[in-house]
Amino acid sequence: MSKNLIVLFIIILLIVGGFGIYTYDQANQAKKEVEEKSIKLESNNEFILELKEDIKEKEKQIDELKVGLPREEKDLFIARLKEEIENSSEKIKELNFTITELKDKLAKQEGAINQQDLVKRVNQLIIEKENIQKNVDAYEIMIEKLKNKKIELEQKLAEEESKPIYYYVTKEDSLWKIAERFYNQGEKWIRIFEENMEKIN
Repeated sequence: MSKNLIVLFIIILLIVGGFGIYTYDQANQAKKEVEEKSIKLESNNEFILELKEDIKEKEKQIDELKVGLPREEKDLFIARLKEEIENSSEKIKELNFTITELKDKLAKQEGAINQQDLVKRVNQLIIEKENIQKNVDAYEIMIEKLKNKKIELEQKLAEEESKPIYYYVTKEDSLWKIAERFYNQGEKWIRIFEENMEKIN
C-alpha cells in the first residue's frame, strides 16, 4: 500500500513539475512577444522623430517664402500652414508621451517570476501583449496620417513657390537682372516677361 502511495506521489510531482515547466515556457514566450512589441514601438518613435524634422524643414521653407512676397496675399496662407504644422507637432508630442509611458510600464515588468504566480503572470503578459499591439496599430495609423500631412504640405509649398513674385522695378533694373536675383539665371527673364506682359509697359 505504501508503495502505491509513493508511486502516486511521484506521479503527482511529475505532473506538477511538468505543468510548472509548461507555464514557465508560456511566460517566457509571452514576455518575448511583449519585448518584440516594445522594439516595434521604439522603431515607430524613431520614425516620428524623422517626421518632426521634416515638419521643421517645412516651417523653414515657409519662412523663406515670406521674403519678397506680397504680405496681403501670403500671410493668411502661411498662417494656415503653420497652424497645420503646429497641430501635427502636438500629435507627435502626444505619441511620444504615450510611448514613454508604455516603455516605463514594460520596464517595471522586468522581475523574478515565482512558481506560484506563473499562470497569473502568463495571462497578464498575454493581455499586455494584446494591448501593446493595439497601441502599435494606432501609432501606425497616426504615422500614416502624419506622412500624408507632410506630403500635403510639400505640395502646397511647391504650389506657393511656383506662384509669381511681385517686385518693384527701379530705373536701373532690367528683366535680366531681376531673373538673376530671383532665379539665379538671367536667361529666365523670358518667364518674367511672359507672366507680366500686361503689366510691362
